Amino acid sequence: AAGALEPTAADTELVQRAFAALETNPAQPGAREVLEQAEDAFTRAIARFEGPLRGTAGDRVQLRLGRAQARININDITGGKMPEK
Repeated sequence: AAGALEPTAADTELVQRAFAALETNPAQPGAREVLEQAEDAFTRAIARFEGPLRGTAGDRVQLRLGRAQARININDITGGKMPEK
């Protein structure tokens, strides 16, 4: 896109931390909070990559898949009682 920006170091770190959080053991204390933070990070990254950043369609798909996985993991932790977003 014309005028699109490159991801900053902060953007890259946000995405890396979000993907790393997907490896959290659901049985570990605090896992839900970690995954909720990852879901939020994916949502913010998606907004950036669909907005001002130069993100490929593949980048955007991977971010959406990551967010979906975070939501699935949260849903599993809550026994299917995850609040609607």
